[in-house]
Amino acid sequence: MQKQLELTASQRDEIAKIMKASQERNRPLWDQIAPQMREEVKRVREEIRQVLTPGQQKKFDEMLKSRPRKADAANAAARPPSLPPNESPTQTNAP
Repeated sequence: MQKQLELTASQRDEIAKIMKASQERNRPLWDQIAPQMREEVKRVREEIRQVLTPGQQKKFDEMLKSRPRKADAANAAARPPSLPPNESPTQTNAP
């Protein structure tokens, strides 16, 4: 966003403050839904595994294990409620 909009230093600082405030407001919401999100991700992964061959299942499991994990759900407030890459919501730092 910074490069595309050619933000000034002042604008970057103000937007950072806005995002931090949003994260703080959203943190309690994520804390409430994190257990359901983990269960949903677990369910989806198992459904996907059922479609795969045993060889594909092994590769799928390896892919999941090799993904970077950011398990600090407390920092997840700015993330939209989409399917997370791991079993807990994570924060994304958009450019």
